[in-house]
Amino acid sequence: MKLILREAISGVVKPAEHFVKRLVRSVALILGGIVIALIGIAFVAVGAVRWLSGLMPTWLAWAIIGIMLLLIGVTVTTTAYASGRN
Repeated sequence: MKLILREAISGVVKPAEHFVKRLVRSVALILGGIVIALIGIAFVAVGAVRWLSGLMPTWLAWAIIGIMLLLIGVTVTTTAYASGRN
């Protein structure tokens, strides 16, 4: 009886363990990608502000880039939400 029970549990534990390992690996890769993307966006935004600062006051350049990033964020969030509902 113990042998049958041990084999049954073993058959369930191995796939569950494999699933958890895959899930953890996927979450780590997603978080790493998000961090890299945020760093890239920050560098692009600061570069755009420095470029616009040559054409207008610095505060206005920061405001324009901030509004643009806000609009991009709202668009991406709305798109993700809309595609997730279907």
